[in-house]
Amino acid sequence: MASPRAENYARCLGEFEGESEDERERLDWVLRAYVGGRVDLCKQGNHRRVIHEYDLSSAYPACAVELPNMKDGRWEKVINPTREQVASASMVSMFHVRTHAYDNDLPFYALPFRAKNGSIYYPPQVEGIYMRDHVIAAFKHYDYFERQERLCHYGVNPHGPSLEIVAAWLFHPATDDKPFAWIRDLFDYRASLPKKDARGQVVTFGINSIYGKFAQSVGKRGMTPRFVSWFFAAAITAGTQRRVVEAALTNPDAVIMFATDGLHATQPLNVVVPEKKTLGGWEHTVVEAGGVFVQSGVYLLRYKPLKETYADRDEENEHFKTRTRGFAPEHLTRVEGKSYSQAVAELLSHDIPQCWERGDPEFEFECNVYLGLGASAVSRRTWPHIGMWKRGPRSLKLDATEGKRRLERGNTKRAMQVRKSRAYKLADLRATAFYPGIGEMSHKSIPEWLSYDDDDREAENVAAGLT
Repeated sequence: MASPRAENYARCLGEFEGESEDERERLDWVLRAYVGGRVDLCKQGNHRRVIHEYDLSSAYPACAVELPNMKDGRWEKVINPTREQVASASMVSMFHVRTHAYDNDLPFYALPFRAKNGSIYYPPQVEGIYMRDHVIAAFKHYDYFERQERLCHYGVNPHGPSLEIVAAWLFHPATDDKPFAWIRDLFDYRASLPKKDARGQVVTFGINSIYGKFAQSVGKRGMTPRFVSWFFAAAITAGTQRRVVEAALTNPDAVIMFATDGLHATQPLNVVVPEKKTLGGWEHTVVEAGGVFVQSGVYLLRYKPLKETYADRDEENEHFKTRTRGFAPEHLTRVEGKSYSQAVAELLSHDIPQCWERGDPEFEFECNVYLGLGASAVSRRTWPHIGMWKRGPRSLKLDATEGKRRLERGNTKRAMQVRKSRAYKLADLRATAFYPGIGEMSHKSIPEWLSYDDDDREAENVAAGLT
């Protein structure tokens, strides 16, 4: 039986019944090709040495500058396109891709796969629809690891690995016009302003909101938002993923984590870092005292060794940065004079490594929880509290990696040593070998305004490693 979301999506596709079969196919393709930012933890643990932090300056606006004018352009369906056709294609072109016989033990893989529940994996074997920049990055990944003789275990797969381009929808613009080229002038203006100038923040929010409107998912049910463009949104996120994958391939075994428009590594990456802030240029920061990486959205960076006290928030920012997606231990025991941010930093720097040292699979804490429809419908006892906030125990899983990567499991001596070692060093996490089934492609991304489901967000904490 089809889900309400799938049925509603089918009804919305009915709005295109007056259009051609080709147009409906391109709509299906672009919904599969759209993937957000890459957030992927490759190593887990407490790293006490230097970390190299790399970020792209205004990554999404930089990709938007290169978008073609789609007015009066034409689409061309191509079967088994060549690699040369991929390289010369417009950035909104789409490709049906399969990978096969990749080794399961590489540090990371280039292409995403969206499971039926919406979770994004980066597994060894995929089949799906991808934007041009996804495919260019995939070819570079293939070339690098094949040269290193690491891409395929030929004893197991004597025919070798393959990166197959099954078909493509190539877009041919009518002109060379770049409708968003003006973003570059706004960025340069912002870069000329003092760092804390409020005008700079206004410009930053403005140029970043362009992608947000292209990818708008909220809105009135069944009505397409005025400025939404799946083609542009998919091309922008694919372009950013390409940039971070290309950077990671300069030293793949050093990569700790991908973080949308940046990445962290244990060693320097061979990327060009401009002397001044440049649209789409790399910025490099040395994190002197290392960091702690628990989940892809839960980590600490120690720019300098942590102190007992800080004068103000600015000094805290000079010493550390924390990210705690879905992990909000609001009721922390802390001494007078220490901020909440400092307490979280100390928890990640000390308490979590101690849990790893003891072999604890979870870190327990208290949190205020909002009881939405899904949480309230669990039992008769919780139903009367729908729409209320409740203080209760929660736990952060310390061994789980959202099902997307694997850690040494079991009670063998080696497995226990690896898990324990995270208290003082990083442990490699390998991508889960995800086998969705023969012929099953990466699933569609369906925006909320195409759905009547109101409780989709209930699973977000679970996806973040929380229970």
